[in-house]
Amino acid sequence: MKKTRLLVFVLLGLAALMLQIILSKGKPNGQNKSCCPLSLVFTSILQTVEEGTAAEARPKAARIVYITASQVCICAQELCQRGDQVIAQIFVGEREKLLRIIDLAKDAKSADPYAVKLNLVLRVPALLFVDAQDNILWSTGEVLSKEVILAKLKEFGVN
Repeated sequence: MKKTRLLVFVLLGLAALMLQIILSKGKPNGQNKSCCPLSLVFTSILQTVEEGTAAEARPKAARIVYITASQVCICAQELCQRGDQVIAQIFVGEREKLLRIIDLAKDAKSADPYAVKLNLVLRVPALLFVDAQDNILWSTGEVLSKEVILAKLKEFGVN
């Protein structure tokens, strides 16, 4: 289906280019760039194809890692509890299958590979979007905004 659409766009582009060449015969060089209204249509079609390709090329999140701590100092405990609530609201149904929760109080070693990849000390709560090759696509720490997380889910192909 995608190849057929691309072929149609290419053929339309070629037709527009040929028509532009035919209509510009005998005109001075400066006038032949926009003499054909189809060239504007072709430009628009080409932009649409390029945007679609860019959207398809975006990395997809294969897993969402939420790092929290059930036993931590009082100041971080409040942040973790609020983060836990936000995560519980967002990751329900199909999204829940993508979520991996790491509680530093119970299993801190599980968070080590992510800290190494980010080259920093993780601050809790932390949320990481990870692709199928285990690359971190996006991360945020401490303040978890429901709106930002929902936008990032959409950006990384999670509905």
